[in-house]
Amino acid sequence: ISLNQFLTLAKFQWHGVKLNEPDWNPQSHSIALTARSLRARFAIHMMINAYWDELRFEVPPALSLFGNEWRRWIDTFRESPDDIITSWDEAPVVEQNIYAVQPRSIVCFFTRIKNLA
Repeated sequence: ISLNQFLTLAKFQWHGVKLNEPDWNPQSHSIALTARSLRARFAIHMMINAYWDELRFEVPPALSLFGNEWRRWIDTFRESPDDIITSWDEAPVVEQNIYAVQPRSIVCFFTRIKNLA
């Protein structure tokens, strides 16, 4: 599948520091998105803080949306080896609904989607 096909078919939700309120202003220093894989096996939630101060982002409720909890996969502010978790099963569970993203950092959560039917 090409990148263009992926971007056309994937399900994205854009956010700012508040859910469903992306700031498209040219002076904005932050953006977040939630995306599901094409086969609905997993979802990611990514928060990008290009500002020089910490920003507090709202986190979508993974349990009610996807049937599982968020796990912290990437936090570029953390020291190695805690910045990128190489084993998804060992990634720490994220329980809070607000996550402090440190200055000039990217944070990415993931969840495996359970069949909610």
